[in-house]
Amino acid sequence: MKLTVVWTILFYLALAVCLWPLYVQGVQVVNYIQAGLPAHTLMRLPPTPVLVAAARAVVLIWAIVAGVMLFRKKQDGYAWLVVVLVLTPVLAGMVPA
Repeated sequence: MKLTVVWTILFYLALAVCLWPLYVQGVQVVNYIQAGLPAHTLMRLPPTPVLVAAARAVVLIWAIVAGVMLFRKKQDGYAWLVVVLVLTPVLAGMVPA
């Protein structure tokens, strides 16, 4: 029973780390909106990097919610796979070239 509690805490800590890539992508979108609001330029199509960041943020939100749902349905292996796949770009960025 104690091991299950430890794994649950570790899973939610790993899921909390997944919020960092979401923050990085979300900052680009929020900065674009904040810059365009006073200039009344939000009716135009955003630049490609902003669209890509918004798409990545949506996928990250979906993955985090899916990971929680899988974990609560006792499909721990798939939930951990979702967390690892979300963190792969972050972990790959830490490896020196």
